[in-house]
Amino acid sequence: TVLDFGTGVFTGEARYLEVAVRSGGSGVYTTLTPRQSLTIVPYAGFAVSSDWNGILNVPTDLADGDDDTQYGVGYGLSLTGTTLAVITDTIQQRVSGECEVGMAVRAVNEDGTVECGFTEPIGNYPVFGYYTATIPGSSGIFDVAVTIGIDGLPIIAYNEFGLQVAHCEDLRCSQVITNTVDGYDANAGRYLDITIGSDGMPIIAYFDARRTALKVAHCDDIYCSNATVTMLDNRDVVGEKPQITIGSDGLAIISYYYRTGGEIYVAHCDNVVCSSATLATIGAGYLFSSITIGTDGLPLVAFNTTLNRLSLAHCTDVRCSGTTIATTTASGNHLGITIGADGLPVISSASGVFSITHCDDVLCSSVNTVTVDSGSSFYESAIVIGANGLPLAAYLDVTSDSLKVVQCQDLACSVWQLMVFEVGEADTATALAVGMDGLPIMAYYNLAEDLVTMRRTMLGRGYYKR
Repeated sequence: TVLDFGTGVFTGEARYLEVAVRSGGSGVYTTLTPRQSLTIVPYAGFAVSSDWNGILNVPTDLADGDDDTQYGVGYGLSLTGTTLAVITDTIQQRVSGECEVGMAVRAVNEDGTVECGFTEPIGNYPVFGYYTATIPGSSGIFDVAVTIGIDGLPIIAYNEFGLQVAHCEDLRCSQVITNTVDGYDANAGRYLDITIGSDGMPIIAYFDARRTALKVAHCDDIYCSNATVTMLDNRDVVGEKPQITIGSDGLAIISYYYRTGGEIYVAHCDNVVCSSATLATIGAGYLFSSITIGTDGLPLVAFNTTLNRLSLAHCTDVRCSGTTIATTTASGNHLGITIGADGLPVISSASGVFSITHCDDVLCSSVNTVTVDSGSSFYESAIVIGANGLPLAAYLDVTSDSLKVVQCQDLACSVWQLMVFEVGEADTATALAVGMDGLPIMAYYNLAEDLVTMRRTMLGRGYYKR
């Protein structure tokens, strides 16, 4: 007998066939025991005839009802059996190698490893070129500073009958937009320094000669068309340019000279616009200082002692309320300081000689000083870390009115390349930064043209053979 159980019966639960019998065609049925269990065979019959939508627990790969679409491999891929792979002759693997400080990546292999080496010089000189541009109307200059804005373009602050800011419209500074930030006195900005705040806006520390005061100008936009100007200290502040940087807390901090007390001071801004600041003394010093932030997040101040010695103050907190001071035998005039690729301070100094001092530890308890240039009078040093991870310094040779640049070939600058520009034309001020393309930018006062000039060079792009 063929039994038709209908649909919707076999849903996974246990099912049984119950049979009852009687004799002949009449009488009472007797139910037989036990019932007959319906096992796998009826379920198999259901699976053969069931609609696809009635199946439970369908595998994810089949849930969309697609079980026969064939897929092919695209460009740069191969399929062997069930293995899909990248063809490395076509697709570059992720770059995984790296070069040590002072070396450059010269080739990338198919497996992502790299080949390192120095860039070869031509003859005894590195390959370099440069572009120059002058800032229109920037005559009668006493000081100049340069930084790189958040748009990747140079921003130059300078003194011309007050504090001026020029925003370059391209990397070569062939076009600029200039604004007067503080025209209160012709000598406002006679000494100055500029950086970019944690809010992305330019912020300038400068000396107001009329009031013998330290001021700070926080720009409201990248062009400095408007600015918040604050007098931070008017207690007979004087000397070479104040130095400004941004601390690990995101607030500006400035080092400067307090003439009456004969001390080097630090002004730590209380907010991003620096509408007020907390002042702290570093110690007895004279005229020159420079400030940066160490790898431990604390300020480091290089300054000149009254004995014309280079000293370094390592602050114990972000406000420099306490310091540890080390004094070296190197000269301490016209200072610049930065942090090398090894995490240690590197300091430039210009006076009767131009020298570079590399600290052996973060406290500068021992140093190595190298005399790079001598036999002249030097002024206005600046130092940065170039695109190759090595120190790059610029300074003025007052005797020949020349702009000079030193490209160190190792971290301690025990080997260097010295280049001379603008003989008879450079004077008074120089500033140095590294552009977003890795090329150094120097801003300085051009004596011949009586204008601020910016030079963008290829220095630091290559690596020189020892």
